[in-house]
Amino acid sequence: WRLHGRLAGTDGAAVEKALDRRADQITQGVDRRPPLAQRRADALVDLCHTSSGTSGSTSEPLVTVFVDTHGATINGYLPVGTDTLDEALCTGSLEVIDLTDPGTPLARGHTSRVIPRKLRRAVFWRDGGRCAIDGCSSRYRIQPHHIIPRAHHGEHQLDNLVTLCWYHHHIVVHGHGRRIDPASPPQRRRFLTTPERAPPH
Repeated sequence: WRLHGRLAGTDGAAVEKALDRRADQITQGVDRRPPLAQRRADALVDLCHTSSGTSGSTSEPLVTVFVDTHGATINGYLPVGTDTLDEALCTGSLEVIDLTDPGTPLARGHTSRVIPRKLRRAVFWRDGGRCAIDGCSSRYRIQPHHIIPRAHHGEHQLDNLVTLCWYHHHIVVHGHGRRIDPASPPQRRRFLTTPERAPPH
């Protein structure tokens, strides 16, 4: 996905300064930083994710599952890839809406966090409130992650969860398709040595 645009000199300088500041926050403590242009692109994504219209608040994905009680068709808007869904199931909430035959809501289940709060706190405490990737000491927007993804029958268990900084979670794992080695030590997690897939276009 590409974005192009032209700005006045002062506006461009302001955007550059904001992106560079956020890029430094995202990659602080990361052992190998990507090129500046990619860091700025990642910073723009992070700024968009955190701007929810309320000062100091962050946006949180909500996974809505529409269950058709009379069929097995899928209706929706934009296609959602497995990596995006895995990330939403790590960090967001889940609600289920049952549909009647004409497609009108029959019942709406309560919205619940995918990872229970108690378990999230236990994972954060175990990993010291920082990114558990070997060589990374970042505490920026720490998020829980399933080592074995939910799509592959990964469970909400302490030994299947790890805390990752926003960069390693959003960019490396769910952006580049890297997988964590389940056999690596809890506070020194390493990636499997499989080649990265090409990022989506």
